[in-house]
Amino acid sequence: MAYRKIEIVKNTFLSAPKIETRHIQPVFLITFVTLVLDQVSKWAAVRWIQRIYDFRALNFEIRLEHAENPGAFLSLGSSLDTSSRFALFVGIVSLIILFCLLSALSVKTQSKLQLWGLSLLGAGGLGNLIDRISHGTVTDFLWLSFLGLHTGVFNVADMAIMAGVLFMLIEGLGLKIQFPHKQKPS
Repeated sequence: MAYRKIEIVKNTFLSAPKIETRHIQPVFLITFVTLVLDQVSKWAAVRWIQRIYDFRALNFEIRLEHAENPGAFLSLGSSLDTSSRFALFVGIVSLIILFCLLSALSVKTQSKLQLWGLSLLGAGGLGNLIDRISHGTVTDFLWLSFLGLHTGVFNVADMAIMAGVLFMLIEGLGLKIQFPHKQKPS
């Protein structure tokens, strides 16, 4: 009986996921495009945003503001000591990114929404991880406000993460989204 339990755990958690080859190209493309947009926009923010720029129209405001965030979403964890922050935001986040991207490549990923959601979660996490490893903080530069409600300062990687969460939520709730089908030429 004990041997059977060990075998179940081994087969469930320790075996390599079965990769669906048709998922490789879209996962790579989503990840690559997200990383390029994220890293180029962060480079531009560091180089050119020296003060706060506000753009307002009616009740909507976009603010460009360069900020270096040592924590996570809304600076959570920024008060942790350096080694704890590194362990949490590099070690654990790396495992989460790996899980997301391997799950997107997995045979078990059935829908396009799931594939996009997992790919965007992994790519966004990877974009912020690159910042954290290269200079210890994450570059943020966008702030939005509408009718008195506002966001914290965020970046393109954060947008990818939020889109990924939204896609996974839609998938989890069983809501149906129709993707246009390619029509074969007649």
